[in-house]
Amino acid sequence: MKLAHRRRGLVQTDRAQQEGGYVLVKFALLLVPLLLMTGLSVDVGSWYSRIADIQKAADAAALAGVVWLPDETAAARYAREEATRNGFTDGVDNISVDIERAGDRRLRVTISDGTVESFFWSNLGGGDIDLTRSALAEYVLPVPLGSPRNYFGTGRLLDGDAREYLYQAVNPACTSKVQGDRHQALHFKPFTKDRYGDETTHLANCAAPYTNKDYRQRGYELYIEAQEGRPSDIEVLLYDPQYTNAGVQYQVQGPDRCTTYTAWDPSATGWIESTSGSNVTITGPAEYQTRTRTSGSGSSWGSTVNTLNWPNTVTRARNLIRYRTVELVWTPATGWTESTSGSNVTITGPAQYQTRTRTSGSGSSYGTTQNLETGQTVTRARNLIRYKTGANRTYETCVETWDTRTEAAIDNQLATGDAYSEDEDYTFTLYAADDTPLDDSDNVPVPGCSKVYTPGTSFDNRVYLGSRRWNLLCTITTGMKDGRYILRVQNEGQGFTKVVEGSNSWGAVAKYTSAPGDGLCDGRNDPMCPRVYGRDAISVYANSDNATASFFLAEIEPEHTGKTLELELWDPGEGGQSIRFLKPTGTNTWEPVDVTWISYNDDESVANRSTGAAESISLRSGSTDLFNGRLLRIQIPLEDYAPPSDNRWWKIEYTFGSKVTDRTTWSARVIGDPVHLLEEEAD
Repeated sequence: MKLAHRRRGLVQTDRAQQEGGYVLVKFALLLVPLLLMTGLSVDVGSWYSRIADIQKAADAAALAGVVWLPDETAAARYAREEATRNGFTDGVDNISVDIERAGDRRLRVTISDGTVESFFWSNLGGGDIDLTRSALAEYVLPVPLGSPRNYFGTGRLLDGDAREYLYQAVNPACTSKVQGDRHQALHFKPFTKDRYGDETTHLANCAAPYTNKDYRQRGYELYIEAQEGRPSDIEVLLYDPQYTNAGVQYQVQGPDRCTTYTAWDPSATGWIESTSGSNVTITGPAEYQTRTRTSGSGSSWGSTVNTLNWPNTVTRARNLIRYRTVELVWTPATGWTESTSGSNVTITGPAQYQTRTRTSGSGSSYGTTQNLETGQTVTRARNLIRYKTGANRTYETCVETWDTRTEAAIDNQLATGDAYSEDEDYTFTLYAADDTPLDDSDNVPVPGCSKVYTPGTSFDNRVYLGSRRWNLLCTITTGMKDGRYILRVQNEGQGFTKVVEGSNSWGAVAKYTSAPGDGLCDGRNDPMCPRVYGRDAISVYANSDNATASFFLAEIEPEHTGKTLELELWDPGEGGQSIRFLKPTGTNTWEPVDVTWISYNDDESVANRSTGAAESISLRSGSTDLFNGRLLRIQIPLEDYAPPSDNRWWKIEYTFGSKVTDRTTWSARVIGDPVHLLEEEAD
């Protein structure tokens, strides 16, 4: 047994030695490919890292450059500068940075590195790797608010479908935010209470600290579009920019006051004069001259020839007046009037007549024509006279008459009296378009286009759209830059400490100087229309005669399909019943959409919310206004949103018990970063 055991050990030892040699050979054979695979994995990891760097640089460059469109030169320059900051300089070390405009507001950046090195690949005979990545960036303009036209805030000036029933409005600084102005009132709710515990209708004070957390010093802003290739200069007109409740008095021409005179020929010859001192009365028509004495100073006849119309008279001493009578100018009838009757007839001038002495034989022919002046008469037997009657030609002297009228104020003035000042000033400033349409912070004022309007500022001598309450802010000439100009309105802010209620209701029009008539247009059907619309928030006063009224709210482009529209209404619909939101379905047609909503107290706590999507939002619960002093935030999904090409404007619709009146602040946005990458379209 032991011998056998030793044999088995010897056999196993020999086999182990044999197998050990086999593994060593096999390992030696596999070592080379294992080393190659390890080297290649290092190279691939390095390439992936380089690809990530290239992609990040392309993303950053696209985002940096797109904001400069439509200036392609600037967009390319800033995109390449951003690529350089991330380690990729065009034309250096075989790096290329290509810039391509991919739409009105899209920019594609492609970065290539043609000499990406390797650790092992090159040692196996491989060359440098060419890696390329692209990024497509897009910027989305702020949602236009309030108007698709070149006017916004004209209230009741226009007729028919053009009438807005909507004013822009800015409250004085020392007012409560609860009065409807979200961003220019200094306080939230500094009311006093009467003896019954009810809030009074006016503020108690305007002392710091100011309690409106949404106050913003820059006020409200509009965009005015100055189109490329515009036909003429654009006038920027402001409708009632002053804060005043005074009416504007003006003169209206009434019917002329006219006097009819008998026409006469002033070419009479020879002056009739006398040395007698007795009075003479001259009856017109006549011409005359006077003097003050017969000798010495004043004895010469005056240089003025005075005209005396019939039947006016003048009486003066004969030696102090000279005159000449004149012939009346009249038109005689056609044909002679004759008779065989022997009875008498009396003819009253003006007339012409001829006479004869008998009806037969000698003297039976009519003699020369005689003129009978106005008022003169002649009597003769009918068969011995024939005549033509006529009428004096007349002329008319008219004097213009004017009536004084008053154009009522449009300001929503609530408080009066010594305790409530009405003398706050408002500043309107126009900022020039520039090369960074997404960055409004660097726009500079147009020289001469910043004006302060006070209650004492007079209106221009201009009648436009039937009103005299206009001021020309300034003119955007054809030589100025194309693009979006910013019109900013501000109250006096924290420098104003007098308590005031009410709001300065105003409007704006941007019209071509070459446009016929009123020069109004609609951007939905006129691509050259210099549109006027709110930038990010609009403070408005709605005032309609109807129980249900709709107003333009926001323009939503089809590029937002699949996103969510978010609307904010501050303090909406007091006294109203409901609101709806309407999406465009045709050129001038809309339909309501389902919405969800949340209302917030001023401390940002939730006051109420919808229980589900619905078409209508109730504004009241019993006699209580649900959103008084609250923010109403509405969300509308834009799934399958496909607006018509000629109408992308949404509307807001109010229903009240009688007339729609609402002082509020609206804003709108599409949820999402306005400057973003379109990854699905990147290479």
